[in-house]
Amino acid sequence: MKKMNFFFSFYLFVSVFLDQFSNTTGCSKVTVPGDIIIGGLFPIHESVNVTIEKDGSDTRTCDRFSEARLVQSLIMVHAVEEVNKRNELGNLTLGLCLLDSCSDITTALQQSLLFMKKNLDGADKLSPPVLAVVGEYYSEVSIAVTRQLNLEYIPQISYGSTSGYLSDKNRYPSFMRTVPEDNHQARAIAEILKNHQWNWVGVVTTDGEYGRYALERLQHYATEYNICFAFTSILPDVLGDSKVKESINATVKSITENEKVKVIVSFAKPHHMMYIFDSLLKDPRGRDKIWVASDNWSESASVVEKWNLSDVGTIFGTTLKSGNTTRFKEYLSNLDVNPDQHKNNPFLYEFLTKRRQEQKRFSSYVTHEEEGNQNWNQKYYDNPNNTANGALLGKIYPYAVFSVELAVTAIAQAVADLCINRDYSTQCHPCNTRTHFSPMNSSVCSPKKSVFLNWSDHYHIALLTLTALGALLTLIVGIIFLARWNTPVVRSSVGPICILLLLSLLSTFVSVVLFGGKPNNWQCQARQVLFGLSFTLCVSCIMVKSFKIILAFEFDPSTKRILKKLYQPYIIIAVCMLGQVLICALWLVFKYPKPAWIKEKDKSSRLRYCNERSFPAFGAMLAYIGILAFICFGVAFKGRNLPNSYNDAKFITFGMLIYFICWIIFGPVYATVTGKYLPAVEMIVILLSAYGILFCQFFTKCYIILFRQEANTERAFRQEIRNYSLGDITDPNNGNWVSSSHKAVEIQNTRLDAESPMSNPLSSDTRKLSTISGTSGVFISRWTSVVMAGT
Repeated sequence: MKKMNFFFSFYLFVSVFLDQFSNTTGCSKVTVPGDIIIGGLFPIHESVNVTIEKDGSDTRTCDRFSEARLVQSLIMVHAVEEVNKRNELGNLTLGLCLLDSCSDITTALQQSLLFMKKNLDGADKLSPPVLAVVGEYYSEVSIAVTRQLNLEYIPQISYGSTSGYLSDKNRYPSFMRTVPEDNHQARAIAEILKNHQWNWVGVVTTDGEYGRYALERLQHYATEYNICFAFTSILPDVLGDSKVKESINATVKSITENEKVKVIVSFAKPHHMMYIFDSLLKDPRGRDKIWVASDNWSESASVVEKWNLSDVGTIFGTTLKSGNTTRFKEYLSNLDVNPDQHKNNPFLYEFLTKRRQEQKRFSSYVTHEEEGNQNWNQKYYDNPNNTANGALLGKIYPYAVFSVELAVTAIAQAVADLCINRDYSTQCHPCNTRTHFSPMNSSVCSPKKSVFLNWSDHYHIALLTLTALGALLTLIVGIIFLARWNTPVVRSSVGPICILLLLSLLSTFVSVVLFGGKPNNWQCQARQVLFGLSFTLCVSCIMVKSFKIILAFEFDPSTKRILKKLYQPYIIIAVCMLGQVLICALWLVFKYPKPAWIKEKDKSSRLRYCNERSFPAFGAMLAYIGILAFICFGVAFKGRNLPNSYNDAKFITFGMLIYFICWIIFGPVYATVTGKYLPAVEMIVILLSAYGILFCQFFTKCYIILFRQEANTERAFRQEIRNYSLGDITDPNNGNWVSSSHKAVEIQNTRLDAESPMSNPLSSDTRKLSTISGTSGVFISRWTSVVMAGT
């Protein structure tokens, strides 16, 4: 539809431009006044009688009036009226000039001259020019007419010409259509033959552009599906041709003599098929055939008017896409049947006059004196088909309603677009600079291109790859921890808290995905909130683990009792989360983030981004996480010299340092970077923070679990603690340094010795060493009971 509007806009612009330098023209036949006139070309008569005069000139008389084609012309009249009712063109109205092609190329060319401004008399110069033409139905007529109209850049849009030749834009640049080309129909028919295993068929077609192209495409697909043609009959395309009768007789002969051929494919016109059936069905050999009908005659009831469908056999028909016929049916039902009301439409006037005369003749044969005639007369008028409205309603083809209305709508839309960008004066109207721009020396307002961090952007793809890798590693670590749940490494890492920490990291990685793509309301509101809550939960879990380490190595009894009372892991996590939830809730309630547009340096584009709107709320969210991280860092730093085995203090310290470095750099970078890559800055910082915690907290433990299983035992655990307890102690008499923690142990045990003197006389040094060894056992027992207990 957009491509069609582009072509129409171009040709309509050229038509209006040329009109400034030529006489304006009008048209006759069916006319509907308006500011902008569009033409219509319909085969309301099916053939032409040509009479050669004595002077060599010819007189052309159209015959075989088609009620179905009249209805199709009324579809266009109705569509134009609907456009005007809806005020689609603002203060302008759409007018109509509709002509009859009589299904003949020569007649169509003569008639279409009325659409061309340079070929009309000056008497019509006050009428607006014809700027576009809807029609014709037959492909061979459209091919001739579009070449002629293209001389004055008048676009043509057909509602029924399906020949593939018309797809050549080099030869037919101003031609468009609302129906698919015949290649699709030929393939569909070949599929029908293939699916029913009909591989020996006859073909009937016409010697025109439509018939030749359809036959060519059917032969192509038939060869592909191993379908053979028993015979191919080609009829003259023009019904007035002197050889029509001869060709029809030859076709009937081919069908009757090939008795084994039960399936016949026909691309002929409705009148061709009517004449064929009139002759063929008189012969019993021509009955009970299977006919595959093209869209040319598949919906034409006149083809079998004189016969029952059971005489013909079975008909498989193809048709074009149909539309909603409700409004058009209402239009025909309410149509005034008084011919005098339609003098501007000579075709409808002719039809209604003829129907009125038929009804008068019928009434003249009915006498009211004869018994029962009144009832029979009433039954005649009660039959909808015997009224003018009913006859027209019976000739509606749903595909035509869709195709003709679509053609008129496309033209109206193209005209409306032109009206937006320029009017018929010399005034220049500025574009809406927020949404449109106009290149230099241009009369068109073009929509600006939307710029954002696209999913196909190489940098975005790289960041998403890292995000997916981080999420995958988090899941793998979680599986390893669950598989080794009862081992000392997992138990000493506070197992349930670790799982909660892994879930928060997974959620953090997921939040990164929301920073890319075209921003929308829910995405802008969700991305910062999801990251803030996820990372707050992550840091809260790490803080709980930091407190656990300090609690294990606290020797002051009074301090230890207070810490034990305060150490409630899940309550601490919940309280920390509550603070962040409050910040995010206030942010979303009072000034939530939402998508917005900003001008780019390139005036042909504009940036789509998430406007955080409340930078104090955004800063408060990040500051809250920073405060928790600082607490973690301080507590963990205090315990950095504790035993190496299963001690997270050093790794927590290093992880928090990575976090601080990343977010300190983030501030000035985020404030200076502009453009579509601004969200990528935060994505990178989040990924670095999450990877830092994942590596520092879990990779060393996974290494021990997977590759150093001998160290993942309680015996190895106790030995490491014992080595730590005795590692710095030497004989005091040597003058070597003794750690302060062990001095406290020594003082404590000295007090115990004074209260309970030993009976066995030992030297003071031996007594001190024994005391320290005993205390080490107490120390190991206390560490093991606290840390190995989990939570």
